[in-house]
Parts: sequence; structure tokens; C-alpha cells
Amino acid sequence: MLQRLVLAAVLSGAGASTAVADCFPRTEGIVVEGPVWSPDTRSIAFHSGSDIYTIDVASGPVTPVANDGSWPTWSPDGTRLAYARTTGGNPPDIWVIDLANGARQQVTTWSGSDTHPDWSHDGDKIAYRSTRDDHVALYVYSFSTGLHSRLTMQEGSLPDWSPGDDQIVFERNVSPEGADILTVDYPSGVERQIFGPHSWLRYPRWHPSDRSLILIGGNETGGIPAVLFYQLPSGPLVNVVCCLEDAASPDWSTEGFRFSLADAGDLLICYMATPVSQETWGAVKARFREE
Repeated sequence: MLQRLVLAAVLSGAGASTAVADCFPRTEGIVVEGPVWSPDTRSIAFHSGSDIYTIDVASGPVTPVANDGSWPTWSPDGTRLAYARTTGGNPPDIWVIDLANGARQQVTTWSGSDTHPDWSHDGDKIAYRSTRDDHVALYVYSFSTGLHSRLTMQEGSLPDWSPGDDQIVFERNVSPEGADILTVDYPSGVERQIFGPHSWLRYPRWHPSDRSLILIGGNETGGIPAVLFYQLPSGPLVNVVCCLEDAASPDWSTEGFRFSLADAGDLLICYMATPVSQETWGAVKARFREE
């Protein structure tokens, strides 16, 4: 039986406010990492260890896709997944698998490690993290040209294309002190820092409206994980779900009112309620007890 998790809290600090989301666990007995919505919002792909699966959002069956990879990302037409595939004990490369027939295409062949792919909305490009040439940076592969181009001059990870495919949001220098959150223009490579250095935020992802980000954060000392929205270009931060155990990898569905995330190995699907920036925490709890 699905269990409702109603979680909200007020962030301290100027410009912070509160909203609330209704979250439901969707998996049991399998550790979920890196969940991402399909373009038609019917499925979510994720990896568990080195196995990749999809799950039907409405009915719940889990379907195995591959047993040699991680960090899947959907093609815009929903027919393929790009992912980081490890073969023969070598560092991972980016591969694409056709979900209908299992046919695979290798995208990268470098000696270094290529991970965390993200497929552009126009279907032509995949951004990914690469450690080639003794440097760690974000690269972009174009299907139409067959070329790989280096987009950042420094380290970057967890890239996510903006809805207009003209920017990528990513994190840099992940450490116990936290990460920097930046955007980089495509194809110019011009970077803009949003949070940092060593912010308490991670896993930035674009909202389909192109006007805000969803992130995972705790507090200025790296406390209890929470799901936060950030209105571009300058805030505020809005706290949507708090008091999670080990939240990671949020992702919006394309219609923009549901998001998924992994929390301590569980897949949660969260539905946005009306923002409640002026309500107290006690009033929020009372309102949901009445529903």
C-alpha cells in the first residue's frame, strides 16, 4: 500500500519560504539511484548498482534494461537510453541502448572514465563528464556531426540541459564541504556561478518552465537533507520537502508538477501542492490531517 509522506519546513534566512509536496514511495526491496522521468511521464529509469531498470509509474512493475551500467538518461522520443556502461573491467564509456530491440551504440571510446550523460531536448546531443587527457571536464557529443567538444575548462559533474538546450546546470568540486552549482552556456562555454564556493546544495535540475531549479540541500552546515526550489536568476530558495534520510537525484516530470527522487534507496514520487509560504508548520500539518 502506498504511504503518504507530507513533509515541509521553513528555511531560516532572508528570502527563504515554504511550500509543500505530497510524496509516495514506489519501490520496495531494490536500491534506487539516479531516477529520471521518461518524456511521456509513464516510466522512470534508474540504476541499482550496475543494473539499469525502468518502472511503470502507474502500476509499478520493474523491467530490467541492462546489467552493466549506471546513470541512464532518456532520448526525447523515449525509445532509447544513454548510460555509462562498463565492459571488460575498463573505465565506463557512454553507450546508447534501444529499448525495443536491445541494440547498442557506443558513443565514447576514450581511455578515461565517461559518466553522467544527459540527453539534450532536441535529441542531437549528449553532455557527459569525462576524465580524458588527465583532466576532468564536461563534454558534449553531437549525433549529427559525430564530434565531441569540451565545454568546461574545469571539473564538472551531473550535467542537466536547460529546456532550451542553450545552458547546462552542473555541480563542481564535490567535497565534504559541499559543491559549487554553476551554469554553462552552450556552445560558448561561458560559466555563471549560482551557489558556492562549497555550497550546501547538490543535484541541480531544471524545471520544464526554464525559470527555476530543483536541488537537494540541508543547511549551511550540511544538516538534514531537503528538496529545494530556486527561482532564477536570484532566488528565493523555497523549501518543498525536508527531513529526508539521504535524498539524491531529483528530477521533474515534463508536465512540471511532479518530481521524483531517491531517498535512502527508495524511489519517491512527489506531487506539488499549492505553495504555503505564509503558513506555519503547524498549520501545514493540520491542513493535511484534514484531507
